[in-house]
Amino acid sequence: DSVHGHAGWWYFAAIIICLFVSALLIRPLNALVLGNEYAASSGIDLKKTRTMVILLTGVLTAIVTVYCGPVGFIGIAVPQIIRQLIRSKNHLLLIPATFICGSVLALAADIIVRLSNGTLPLNTVTALIGAPIIIWTIIKMNARAEN
Repeated sequence: DSVHGHAGWWYFAAIIICLFVSALLIRPLNALVLGNEYAASSGIDLKKTRTMVILLTGVLTAIVTVYCGPVGFIGIAVPQIIRQLIRSKNHLLLIPATFICGSVLALAADIIVRLSNGTLPLNTVTALIGAPIIIWTIIKMNARAEN
């Protein structure tokens, strides 16, 4: 309907603004990967950066949840997939790749739901895709911690 269509443009605009802000956080995030001391000595305001990341994550999560409904596992699984595929700590690569992979995964889940004529809920499909990735990540982290 027309109300939903107009709201869609507001969501789109908010996401574009958040993407722009996330691009501004690439340098501080890359510095934080090297450690708090390095980031602080590089002139990065640690408290401000962490606050911005939390706010940005919260706003993006809220927008997607309001517009699409709760879509579990995509936000948790996609960064893990990207970290394994790219094997880089450079957020200039990680952030756009995460957005693209998340979009592709969400579209794939939506296609599966549509092919099932709506008998499968979207959250079930995303859980079937995301849960194995999260389990694999936890096992891998535990193995790394033991060594």
